[in-house]
Amino acid sequence: MSGWNLRDFICGSLFSSCTLTLLAGALLLFAGASCSSTDAEKVNEMVITLDRFTPTTDKDFLQSKNSRLQLEARGEDYRVGPGDVLEINIFELEKRDEFKTVEARVEESGEITIPIAGSLVAGGLTVDALVDVINRRLVEGEFIKSPRTNVTIKEFRSKKIAVVGAVEKPGEYMIRQNVTTLLDALGMAGGPTDQAGYELYVVKASNDLQSSRAGLNGAGGAMPNPGFDENTIAVDLITLMEEGALELNVALGNGDVVFVPRAKKFYVVGFVRRPGGFPLNQPMTVLEGIAMAEGLMEREASPSECALKRLTRGQEEIIPLDLVAIAMGEKPNFFLQPDDVIDVRQTAWRFVGLELLDFFKRIFHFGYDLNPARRD
Repeated sequence: MSGWNLRDFICGSLFSSCTLTLLAGALLLFAGASCSSTDAEKVNEMVITLDRFTPTTDKDFLQSKNSRLQLEARGEDYRVGPGDVLEINIFELEKRDEFKTVEARVEESGEITIPIAGSLVAGGLTVDALVDVINRRLVEGEFIKSPRTNVTIKEFRSKKIAVVGAVEKPGEYMIRQNVTTLLDALGMAGGPTDQAGYELYVVKASNDLQSSRAGLNGAGGAMPNPGFDENTIAVDLITLMEEGALELNVALGNGDVVFVPRAKKFYVVGFVRRPGGFPLNQPMTVLEGIAMAEGLMEREASPSECALKRLTRGQEEIIPLDLVAIAMGEKPNFFLQPDDVIDVRQTAWRFVGLELLDFFKRIFHFGYDLNPARRD
């Protein structure tokens, strides 16, 4: 064998040895990549639910239940209040066989003024009770011996509720009963919009109604720390409207405010098909959040090495996520909170493995193209 042939043989052997070593390593990395890809497929296929988080606490349930005791007043006759406009018909006030029609607005003091009879208190009275008061005044003043009086409410102005935030028609609404309900109020406002979250807050009127409303910064405003206000009831809309928990159908009276916040967001970043921010308009688990991002990038993602970033009392908390274990039911698929960030990562080994795999694919493809026998 010539020197050149020996050198060629040695170099070729060394090259072949290196190639085989690298190929073996690439195959191992490819096997790992394939396993990870299979894991990613499992994650994309599985969604597990738990008992979900609800903003409604035991305190809120109790407050709502207590408020519903007021519903007994809904079956009672309407009680006149300040701002109501009354139409009063008094028979034979001026001429025989004629009615005298008087329109009277109830003052803030609760009083009304009618001809001859003068001022009298109407606030807090039912229509029938007010008729008795008017007739008694007419008799006592010797204006009419046997008065016949009829009272109707022309404009309901004394009892108002407000529905603000992410509803179709935010604003103030007059109610024609002594009390109404949360579901009725939402119906008057056209219901929550697509941007609404799955929780709302009922601010019950207090002696200082303006301070109760101070946290409501207009129709699209935000209420700071509603859970710390003893006059506030947090209501889970899913529990109320989809699960039919009517004990959360809070009774509303004059001055009460319903606030429907816009849905807050969570985020999915990293190796998913559609990273970005998504509205948290219903209770959503980690895997459902991955589904909102259209699933993992099966070739690139390392589903067992992910993380969730969450702000807890102003401090960022990093929670390791093994999406494979979650998908298999081995670890809890917990519910997301506002501003959570799911970080779908790629490990360094996976990155190197994919790079080597692509490198060898290019080498073998290049060698295949240069071999005339294979081209034929």
